[in-house]
Amino acid sequence: MSFRKSIAAWMKKRFGVTLDPATEIYSLIGSKEGLGHLPLAYLNPGDVALVPDPAYPVYKNATLLRAGSRTFCRFSKRMTFCRILRVIPGAVLKKAKILFLNYPNNPVAAVASRAFWRRSWPSQKKHHLVVAYDNAYSEMYYEEPPLSFLEIPGPKRWGSNFIRFPRPTT
Repeated sequence: MSFRKSIAAWMKKRFGVTLDPATEIYSLIGSKEGLGHLPLAYLNPGDVALVPDPAYPVYKNATLLRAGSRTFCRFSKRMTFCRILRVIPGAVLKKAKILFLNYPNNPVAAVASRAFWRRSWPSQKKHHLVVAYDNAYSEMYYEEPPLSFLEIPGPKRWGSNFIRFPRPTT
């Protein structure tokens, strides 16, 4: 528990976000483990994961292992994910369960602005998407430190869109 408390203290100091170490922080051997297992735990065969293109390969590969469908979303400065959600066919979007995001982005190094997050969260909520936000590169930057999506009013308050797994009792 002391490790998770330390993470909560770091999140508070770095991003100004309060997290409950007992229910909102999980210790993994790496982000790949968590990202790779999320589709296995959450998707049913035929469900759709919205995967950015280009992206870290585990997003696509984990979805394929679960026999979930994936839709590749080509992101650019103009094509934020809320705009992409408007061009994805409605039948596909209805099956979508997970949206993978990664800012600062691997491999293109794009950084999401506060305005990006503010415009994007209403779309995420409207479509009931779980956002798998990979923030592995939050401490690699040249000028201004990148944001966490949890800094923006909305995502933490809309807790129903976060997956909560029960803690083991032992």
